[in-house]
Amino acid sequence: ITTPDRAPSIEQSLARRGVLRLNASRSDGLEEALAVAEGADVVIACAGGTTTDAVDRASLALDQQQLLLALGPALRSRGVPLVVVAMAPGQIEAPWANDTAAAAVMFLGGQGTGEAWARILMGEVAPSGKLPVTLPYHETDMLPPCEQSECVYRDALRFGWTALLGTRVAFAFGHGLSYSDFAYAWAPAGAPTYTRGEHGNSSSASLSVVITNVGAVDGRETVQLYLTFPANASGTTAEPRMLLRAFEKTPVLQPAGTHVAAMHLSARDLSIWDAAVGPRGGWRLVTGKFMLMVGSSSRDPRLEVPLWVT
Repeated sequence: ITTPDRAPSIEQSLARRGVLRLNASRSDGLEEALAVAEGADVVIACAGGTTTDAVDRASLALDQQQLLLALGPALRSRGVPLVVVAMAPGQIEAPWANDTAAAAVMFLGGQGTGEAWARILMGEVAPSGKLPVTLPYHETDMLPPCEQSECVYRDALRFGWTALLGTRVAFAFGHGLSYSDFAYAWAPAGAPTYTRGEHGNSSSASLSVVITNVGAVDGRETVQLYLTFPANASGTTAEPRMLLRAFEKTPVLQPAGTHVAAMHLSARDLSIWDAAVGPRGGWRLVTGKFMLMVGSSSRDPRLEVPLWVT
């Protein structure tokens, strides 16, 4: 076990930055929270999910879920904005999100968690993280845990975020807002070009996208490339409807700053596993009309274009 020599809390980190009046309560009770919020310009509610290596969570709810569900409407009636900062060990439900002015999730951040939150909350740095999971709208939308001694999983390739495609979610895979905004455009000759290699082994596709910071503050964007297989391609019916195939995080862009994100699809990216290839199965290049989507998340397409593979 490693014990950190310095692990400031969010409260300590904010106080060190000279917040004029910082009232705090460590209670999960609504009345205590409202009393501390009296006269506040903004309320920051910290929530988390308790778990250990040996103890699984009983649900995807945060420990302070009931407080958040009551606190949001109560503060809204007073005209006080609520900001929720959640420290989660994985996926969570967020039924309280619609009653917040802002919400942010940090996964296991280590001893610098409090300092990192203070930097974000005070605007010293713009958030640039993207969700590596989907936050479901309902916990029941997820694959339930198996409590038997022997478990049979039949979801095959349709698991994780791809299993929720077409289902309403709270926050999609790849989602993440910033204090700035970013525009997408094809670079000159940046729409995908396909190169066919001998026997398909070296086939590839490349594309380039210009990302422009159209906001007022410095920020970074993570450009994501998704594809869908040809609708009539033999053997692809088991594939998820959409797959992430590439991503690139821009450097910090000043307002009006630009970055060209160049992404590459290899033959493997355009292939599926086929049990009929060779004696033990193998990868087979799929031919036909692919659809490529470049965007800010799996449900926020900014550019779409077909790619014909021959």
